[in-house]
Amino acid sequence: MTVIASIHQPSTSTLQLFDNVLLLSKGETVYYGPPKNSREYFRGIGYPVPENTSIGEFMVELSNADFEEHNVNDQDRLERLHRVWQSSIEGNVLQDKLKISESKTHFPTEGLPTTPPFIWQCAILLHRMMMVRGCLGD
Repeated sequence: MTVIASIHQPSTSTLQLFDNVLLLSKGETVYYGPPKNSREYFRGIGYPVPENTSIGEFMVELSNADFEEHNVNDQDRLERLHRVWQSSIEGNVLQDKLKISESKTHFPTEGLPTTPPFIWQCAILLHRMMMVRGCLGD
């Protein structure tokens, strides 16, 4: 089962519950992988996590320029984080996995309406609500 959650200031204990985290900055990937590997990744690219600092807090502050006055250094840092990820081994492995996944999941869209009919949308929402409330079995 895949669960997607958006958390903006995760505690370390919450972050460690996830198998993988996707850290975005300005819509670009900065890190994707297990939270336990993130300290080593950021140390390896020149951004060691300060001692006694939550990795979640560190990642949010590192990948965001909204907490301080904007300056050129913030933009340079964010652009560098994007570039480094794109050329990293981890980034290349993820791109390869995505390409393989895309090639296996061809869904024909020819002739389909751009928006599902209203009754179909209702059925999907009802199914989701029943799953969340535990009305449906696994």
